[in-house]
Amino acid sequence: MKSIDYKKYKKIQDLFYNKRFIKRDIVCQNCGKELKVFHGSHLKKCGYSKEEYIKEFGYPNEYYEKDEILKSVIKKIEDLYVVNRNKWLILDGRIRSYVTKETEKIKEENRKRNSEHGEIQQLTRRQIKEHLLGKRTVGVFPKWNSNKFLIFDIDSYVGLQKAKVVAWHIKWFLGKYFPKNQIHVNYSGNKGYHVTLYFNEFIGIKVLYRLFTIVLNGIRAEDFQGVRVEMRPTAKGEDGYGVKLPLGVNFINRDDYNNYAYFVDEYFNEIEFEVEYVLNIKKSPSNIVWEIIDEYKDKELKEYGENYLNIEEVESINNPKYNNKNIQNNGYDKIECIIENGLEEQGTRHYWSFLIALYYKDKDIHADEAFEFLYEWSKEQIETGMSKSSIHEVVRDINSIVYKSVYNPSKEYFLIKSDRYIKDIYFTERDINKFIELNRYAKRYGKTIINHQKVLFALIIHGKTYQQSSRESKGQFYMTYDQIIELTGIRSKTTTSKCVTELDELGFIKIVERNSMYYKNKGKRDPNVYRLDFIESMKEDDYLIKISANELQDKDCFYKVMYKYFREEGLKKIFTRHIRYKVLNMDCVRDMN
Repeated sequence: MKSIDYKKYKKIQDLFYNKRFIKRDIVCQNCGKELKVFHGSHLKKCGYSKEEYIKEFGYPNEYYEKDEILKSVIKKIEDLYVVNRNKWLILDGRIRSYVTKETEKIKEENRKRNSEHGEIQQLTRRQIKEHLLGKRTVGVFPKWNSNKFLIFDIDSYVGLQKAKVVAWHIKWFLGKYFPKNQIHVNYSGNKGYHVTLYFNEFIGIKVLYRLFTIVLNGIRAEDFQGVRVEMRPTAKGEDGYGVKLPLGVNFINRDDYNNYAYFVDEYFNEIEFEVEYVLNIKKSPSNIVWEIIDEYKDKELKEYGENYLNIEEVESINNPKYNNKNIQNNGYDKIECIIENGLEEQGTRHYWSFLIALYYKDKDIHADEAFEFLYEWSKEQIETGMSKSSIHEVVRDINSIVYKSVYNPSKEYFLIKSDRYIKDIYFTERDINKFIELNRYAKRYGKTIINHQKVLFALIIHGKTYQQSSRESKGQFYMTYDQIIELTGIRSKTTTSKCVTELDELGFIKIVERNSMYYKNKGKRDPNVYRLDFIESMKEDDYLIKISANELQDKDCFYKVMYKYFREEGLKKIFTRHIRYKVLNMDCVRDMN
C-alpha cells in the first residue's frame, strides 16, 4: 500500500471536512469509469479489493484519505484508553459539567420511556469522533480493578509553570526506567498536565498505585506547594473517578482559546505534527513496572495517597474564627451579591469565602466544584485589589474551608434556614395555568395527579428561588428529592421520582441531568438538574399570588395558595371533586374564611 504522509495533516482537526463540500465521486484509475462513491462492488469487477486498489493507485481523493486517517486515529485512541464501554463521562459544552453514563442505567431509562430510539447505551467510536471534533469531551473508566494506562494528573493553583515543573520531574524520574519516547505528556486544557504511560497488557490498579507512590517519593512531591497530583485510574477502579481523553476541548475552562488538551514535546511546546505523533505512540512492557517495584520493595516509602496536594497549614491572625456549628449568615441575596459583584471591603475575603462555601453546600454543589468556584472568585478579588493575599494563601485557605470545615462530615456546618433571607415567591398567570393544564389532563385520561401538582409546585418555588441566582446557570437549578418531599409532604421518594419523570415526559418540566453517579465512590448521587422554561422574570405588579417566607414553612402551603387564588368556586378548575372536598374541609382553609 502506498505510504501515507501523515505530516500532510498537522492537526486532527485538519481531518474533518465540511459536509457541504464533500467530494465522494471518483474516476476509477483502472477502467476510467466515473463513480459516485468509492465502493468495493465496482472494484471487484475490475479485479481489485479496496486494499489492492489503494496499494496500486493510492486513495481516490483527499476525502477518502482524510476519512481513513481519522478512523486510524480513533482506533488508536480506543486501543490506548478504552477498556470499559459500559461506563464513561460526558462533559458538555453547554452545561459545562460532567455527566456519568452507565449502560445498565441507560437501558433501564429507555425501558421506562418505552423508547425504540433511546439514548446510546455504550461508548462508541462516534462519541470519540465528536470528542476530537470538539463537540463534547469524553472521559473513560477502567474495567473493574485493572487498567492499561497510568496517568499522573497534575493541577496547579499557583500558575501553569509550577505544574510544568512537577510534570518535568515526574517525566525525569520515569525516564530512568522507561524509554523517553514512551512517556507522554499532554496539556489538560485547563491548569495542568497529564503524564501518561501506556502498557501492553492490563495491570492491577493496586500495582499502579504502588508505582505512583514510588514516583511521588522519587520527586519529593512535598517540595511542590500548591500543586495537586492525582492518580488515574483511582484506587476504587470502575467505581472511582474517570479521566478525560486528550485531544479534545476541556469545557470546564471557559477560555475557549486555551482549553484544547494537546500533547507536548520535551520542551512542553505543542506537538506540531499531532496526527503523526498519536499514530506512532508505543506501549511500554508491563514488566518494567514490576522491575521498579522490586527495586523499591525494601525501601521505606512515604504514603501520599492517590490525591496529593501540599498546602502549608498556617493560620492568619486576621482571619475570623468559626466556632459555632450553625453559622448565622448575611442571607442568600447578600451572598449572591458578593459572588456576582465581589468584595465590598478589604480584609473580608476569608469571611466571605466561608459563607460562599456554605452557600454552595446548601445548593448541593460538590466540594470539588466549590473549591474551583472559590478559587476563580478569589483570583478576581486579588486582581481587583480587594484582597492582598497571595495565590498560595488563597489555595491554602480554600482547601481548609472547603475540605476541613464546611464539607467535613464531622463538622456539620450549614446555613440557618431563617425566614429573613428566604425570598418571597410570586406566582404569575402562566404558573397557575400549568396546574389547570394538569387537571385537564387528569380529567381527560382519568388519572390521579394531585402529587404531580404538588411536585410541580415545589419545583416552581425552588426554581424561582434559585433559577436566576447564577449568571452561569442558563435557567437551570438543582433540587434533591428530599427538598421536594419537604415542600410537598409526599413521604415516598419513589412516588416523587415517578412524578418528576412523568412531568418531564408531559413537557411541564425539563430534566437537564438525571441524578448521575459521578460521585458514586463518595456514596452520593448528584441531584437532578431542572429547567422550567415558563418561569419568567418578575415585575412587582405582574403577579397573581405572593407567597411569603412564613407561608413556605407550612406543610399545607400548596392547598392554601390554591385556595387563596381560586376560592371555592374556582377550585374545580384545578382539583378533582375528591380533592376539592378535602381542601375545603382543611382547618387551615377554614381559618382563611
